[in-house]
Amino acid sequence: MKTRSIFMFLLVLALFSCRDETIIEDTTTIPIGEETNFDISVYGKVIDQNGDPIGSAVVTGDGQTLYADDNGLFLFDNIRAGNLGTQISAVKEGYLYGGFRLYADDDGSNRVEIVMMEARDLGTVTSAGAKINITDKTSVTFPADAFTLNGTDPYTGTVSIYGNWIDPTSAEVLNLTPGDLSGVDAAGDRVILNSFGMMGVELRTDTGEEVQIMNGKTAELAFEVPSEILSFAPAEIPLWTFDEEMGIWVEEGKASLSGNTYVGSVEHFSWWNCDLPYSVLPFCILITDSDTGFPLANTKVYFNNLDGFG
Repeated sequence: MKTRSIFMFLLVLALFSCRDETIIEDTTTIPIGEETNFDISVYGKVIDQNGDPIGSAVVTGDGQTLYADDNGLFLFDNIRAGNLGTQISAVKEGYLYGGFRLYADDDGSNRVEIVMMEARDLGTVTSAGAKINITDKTSVTFPADAFTLNGTDPYTGTVSIYGNWIDPTSAEVLNLTPGDLSGVDAAGDRVILNSFGMMGVELRTDTGEEVQIMNGKTAELAFEVPSEILSFAPAEIPLWTFDEEMGIWVEEGKASLSGNTYVGSVEHFSWWNCDLPYSVLPFCILITDSDTGFPLANTKVYFNNLDGFG
C-alpha cells in the first residue's frame, strides 16, 4: 500500500513535498540539521499563473538539465534529494525564474509543479537613473551611473526592466515563490519565513545581456504592505534574496517601514523578499480518505496561524 508523507514547517501555508512511500506508524523525523539524501525520481509540470502549461522550459535539478515537453511535462529518472531540500528550477524567456523546493525522506517517486510568473515589461532606464513601478504597490529606484555588465565598467546604454510582485496575502503565495519560504539567516541558521511582500526584477540590455548594479552603488526597493497585514508589520524587517544556486532565501540587509511601505537598498537583482524569520519544526503526517481509509496522494495541505498573520 502507498501513501504520501509530507514534510510541513510550522507557519507555512502549504505543502512542501509530494511523494509516495510505504505507510509507517512511527512519525519520528530526522532532525533538520542532519542531512540525509536519497535516490528518487521526479516527474512534474511547468505552468503559468493561470495553470496553462509552459512548453520547452529549461528544467534543472541536482545538476541535471532537460527541457519540458510541449505540455510542460518533465521527468528526472534519478536525482538526489533529502530532508534539507533539493531545488527543481525552471527558466524560459518571458518568465521570471521559477522553482520548487523538494523534500524527501526515502527513495520513491515525487511529483512537483513549478509555477512561473510573467516577466512583465516595465519599461527602460538610461544611465541617468529613474524610478520604475513594478506594480502600483512596489517600485525600484535606480541612481545615476548605476549599471554595469561586469561589476566595474559602467554601462551607458538603455536598460530594459522586467519584473513582477507576489502579494503576501494571496493563498497562492507558496506556489508562486521561486522555491519555498525557507531561508538561511545572517547567523547561518535555517529558518522559515513569513513574507510581507516579494518582487522579482531582471535587468537586460537590448540584446538580452544581464545587467547588474555597479560596485559601490545601490538601488532602492519599495514594497507597499497590504492593509490586511499592516498591523503586523514591524518598524524594521530583514530583507532576503533568493540564491538560485542554493535554491533558498538568504538574509541580506534590512528594510524600514515608512508609512505603509517597506523601503530598503540592494546591491544586486534577483527575487527579493521582506520577511520575519521563525524556527523550523519538521514533522510527518498521513492523509487518508475519511470514508475508505485509503491514502490520498498529491493532496495540498494548508496551515493557518489562528493567532495572527501567517
